[in-house]
Parts: sequence; structure tokens; C-alpha cells
Amino acid sequence: MQNNPLAGPAYVVALVHALSEHRRPGAFVTPPPTGGEQISVRLGDNVMVHLDVLAKKSGWTRAQVLAAIVSRGLFDLYEFINDETGEAIMQEIANELVPMMHTESEFARLAQKAAKEIAGDGCTVSPGGRPESFWLMAPRRPKGIPRMLVRVDNQAAGDFQNARQAERELMTRALRAGLADGWMRAMNQPGTEPNVVVSPESLVASSRRAHAVVIVGTRHSLQTAAMGSREEVALRKLLLGLCEQYKVKAVAEELNEESLAQSDSAESVPIRVAKANKLPHCFCDPNTEERKRLGLALDHNSVEAGAWLKKGSTPESISAEIAVEHRKRERVWLERLHALDTWPTLFLCGANHTAGFAAMLERHGVQVVVAAEDWEPTQATKERK
Repeated sequence: MQNNPLAGPAYVVALVHALSEHRRPGAFVTPPPTGGEQISVRLGDNVMVHLDVLAKKSGWTRAQVLAAIVSRGLFDLYEFINDETGEAIMQEIANELVPMMHTESEFARLAQKAAKEIAGDGCTVSPGGRPESFWLMAPRRPKGIPRMLVRVDNQAAGDFQNARQAERELMTRALRAGLADGWMRAMNQPGTEPNVVVSPESLVASSRRAHAVVIVGTRHSLQTAAMGSREEVALRKLLLGLCEQYKVKAVAEELNEESLAQSDSAESVPIRVAKANKLPHCFCDPNTEERKRLGLALDHNSVEAGAWLKKGSTPESISAEIAVEHRKRERVWLERLHALDTWPTLFLCGANHTAGFAAMLERHGVQVVVAAEDWEPTQATKERK
């Protein structure tokens, strides 16, 4: 299976460390939990001897040793079976674990829908072992399989059920912000398995963080306009005004040091604005090496040329491929804004990203103000007249 349901702490590795006489300091040696339903099972003499010796040498109980071995065996099983068989098994397990799933709350269903949108394509949702809970899991990464447990508190579900439309919108925004924070932790540190509890208290905490981004879309040539030029003065004035109007705490942009070095300017306009206001600045666009590592297209032209070479390509299919590549890069921007974690943030990007990035931010519970969808210096001239 592509998404192994038994992904998680490698307790067999912990057992190996516990058995080793020369393990490194700080090695993972925590035994697995052994609570739950008790069963009676007959094992051959040789197996019992192994369990007894392993338990004695590691300092674990026989139940802990057995739980680690069973967990590893199930993990290997799901690794080898195909997705179709695995999904059928998981459906049966879901029916056993959560027989009353049809009674789940509207808020829990909304949480699942929001989690899928936040995680993106390739991620799956599976039952969490009890009503009103679920696992969100991404495909395997080099450092492990990112996944997160979400549980919707009964009180939060009841509050949502009884809330007016305006209150529901606020709760939904806070829900998305909390899920996005948890998922970023899961993606950045596979194996940590964040546990996100959606409760009245967590929703209030998420809403108080007030994640907000003010977007200005424009041409990249204006983004790196020469200091003192008419275009640069107009754009800098706009950005400084937005910083004051929205109490901006950080400035970020679709740019990187490599692209800036290839321009005719030593600094971008957003950098100058950040310096003028003594605010942190963040380059969000991945450079050439980062794009290669992340499997992203190197530039717009390569995407368009590759799409044209495909048999049966049409203007519509080419536009769709370009849009897919845009969303991939915008997800990197989103991750870097979350890493910056300073809000509200003023963000400058190419005009062809304004609508798409704004929609992605909103799906992740971030409040968005589109100050300019495709700003041009002529707009500033018209405003002065």
C-alpha cells in the first residue's frame, strides 16, 4: 500500500536499541503501549523462549516485546499488499472500529473535508479508532510517513451545530488554521504524529493567532525596479501604506537570492520596505537547486514547452499543467510563511499567482486581503489625479 496504516514509531528499532550494549546516547528505546483488549493465544515453546530472553535482556515486558513484533509484522504486510486489497481491508477495519460512523457530527465531516484540502492530492483520511476522530496521512517521505490524528470535541461539535452562519464561518476559519498548523508539524517532522484536538479552547486559540496575509500581485520587473525610478517609488509607496494600514509584522515575496542576483537591482522593493519598517523579510520562492530537489519545474517556459510536446495537447490542457505547477510552488511559499510564523504578512507575487495563492491560503485558514490583483504604476498615477 502506498499509505501504510501502520506507519508510526518503529518499536522494533527501539527494541534493537534496548538490546544493544553500546547504543548511542539518546537512542529511541521507548516500548510500545500495551493497553487495550486482552486475548489468550498459544505460542510454541521456542517462541516463548525468545520472548522471555528478549524481555529480560531489554528490560521490557513480554507484552511490550510481542506488541513491537506484531506492529512490525503488520507494517510489512501492508507494505507488500497492493492498494486495492489494502483499501478493502481498511474499509472492513473501519466498519469494525467505528460502527456508528454515520452518526458523526457535521463539524467532524467538515474537519475531514478541510483536512483533505489542506493536505492536498495523494493524502488519505482513515478512521481514528473512535467516533469524531480520524487520521490524515501523506505518502512516504525520505524521513518517514507524515500523519496526524484529529479528534473533534463533542462540545465543539455541538457549538457548531447550534451556531449562526456568521459564527460558523469564524469557527471554520479557526478550524482550518489549527489543522494547517498541525499538518505543517507533521510534514516537517514525519513520525511525530501531532494530535489535534478540535475543542472550543483550541478554536479560540487559533482565531487569536490571527494568521493574515496581504497580497499584492504585479510584474516581476516591478518587483526589482531600480531604486528611485518612477515605478519603484510608486510601488514602495503602496507597500509602505499597506504596512501601516494592516499593521504588517513581516514582508515576504515570490523571489529568491538567485533570481535577485540575475536582475539589475541589488535589492527588491519589498526588501527596502522591510528595512524601512525594521520588519523581517522572507524569500519564499525555491531556487534552482531547491526546485530540482522538490521535483518542481525549473521555469515557466519549460512547463509550457513540455506541455506542447505532449500528444494531443490543447491550449486548455497546457493552461491546466501550468496551473498545477503554480500550485506546487505556492505550497512551498505557504510552508515558508508558516515557518516564518509572523502575522500579518505582506506578500508580493506575480499577478498570475494572486488568485490561486489567495485561495490556497484561505483553505489553510489564513485570512487574505488582496490589495492588488495585478498592480501597475498607472494605477498610482490615476489615484493622484
